[in-house]
Amino acid sequence: MNRLLLILILTLNFQSFTKADDIRDFQIEGVGIYESLLNYMTEEEIKNEEDNYLYIIISGIISGIIVILLVFVIIIVRNKQKNVKKIDQVVTIQKNDILDLETIFKLKSDLREDDKELVKFIFNNNGEALESELRKKFLQPRTTMWRAVKRLEREGVVEIQKKDLQNLVKLRKNMEEET
Repeated sequence: MNRLLLILILTLNFQSFTKADDIRDFQIEGVGIYESLLNYMTEEEIKNEEDNYLYIIISGIISGIIVILLVFVIIIVRNKQKNVKKIDQVVTIQKNDILDLETIFKLKSDLREDDKELVKFIFNNNGEALESELRKKFLQPRTTMWRAVKRLEREGVVEIQKKDLQNLVKLRKNMEEET
């Protein structure tokens, strides 16, 4: 609302109030609308002015094209930089293999025995397993297994991802030590 009011005030302030009874009374830089420009300039001066305007228009168009090209180049460079960062992140994730079991159990020494068994199974299954696989292996009801998996997630040992209509349980690639 404040911006609209400011724009309205500035627009009204910069308008020049002109008074004329007829259109013939209007003047632009001392030249009336119905007067001939030849009364004020020679034909040669008029042609020079037309050439100057032509050069100004052409240089404006060229400048506009250059600005547009620079904007496109900047956008393309930024997109490539984002893609390079994403590729670097993927490479580092692939290089960071899953922590070994000893390290996990040292960092999380307060894990329950049944949770340790879950972690061992997931580790031996290439670091990931569906929750349904865990239920089949350990013969646990759905709710019990879900609580165990959520407990491991809270501990920071695993992360849960949705895969289709199932839960994929993955060992985390990095863990912080609890203080």
